[in-house]
Amino acid sequence: MTGTDQRTDNVIPGPGRLPTRGDVARSMDETVQALLAGLETVVDCADAARRLTPVEDRDERLDRFCAAIAEMAQPTLAALAERFDTVCREARLDPRRERAIILPRAEMVIAYFKELAILHGAAFDRDLAAPGPLQSEALSRLDLLLHTQVDHLLEGR
Repeated sequence: MTGTDQRTDNVIPGPGRLPTRGDVARSMDETVQALLAGLETVVDCADAARRLTPVEDRDERLDRFCAAIAEMAQPTLAALAERFDTVCREARLDPRRERAIILPRAEMVIAYFKELAILHGAAFDRDLAAPGPLQSEALSRLDLLLHTQVDHLLEGR
């Protein structure tokens, strides 16, 4: 059922026409899949590794590589947050109250970038397949950086 707002002559969608939380979740799933598929074609971990100043300490190099990965992740996480904001507002939902929808999708993106750090970091750290305490610390710092980015991006929405 639709009606007309007498003041503006705009059509007001009835309850059956507004997107639901499930629609928002499906849209965000599609967004994450598209973002990750697009990343597969453009992510340049070799460039991130080249930007590192040569150092003897492998753990320090890995730590800096993880920081470069976090920099690469920022635009993707920002695009995800922006899309979430748009989809929620189109559904007339308050994005601040719908974080349960975005957080698991942000976790998928974070997991992708952590996997990049593990896989591509192995190119200059042969022992990364069985990380020691310092490698684990570098990956933990990456995880913290990425979660902090997500928190910051969602804070003002």
